[in-house]
Amino acid sequence: MSEVYGFEPGDLPGDFYGITVDRLFADTWERDGLSVCDRLLILLGSLAAQGVLDIAEIQIGAPLRNGERDGGG
Repeated sequence: MSEVYGFEPGDLPGDFYGITVDRLFADTWERDGLSVCDRLLILLGSLAAQGVLDIAEIQIGAPLRNGERDGGG
């Protein structure tokens, strides 16, 4: 999660948060085939197509915080 968002979130109460984070970031973002940068571009395109710009803004900020300004991901 820190590679995608540029920070390590704290634990929240309950099992749901931990299960969600493990599923999203351990399983989905780490699959073979696409880089994190490629996955982020697909996600941004999907969010923009749906008009979910507030979430897209969060996603755009993550690679900038990680120093990925050149698109090299």
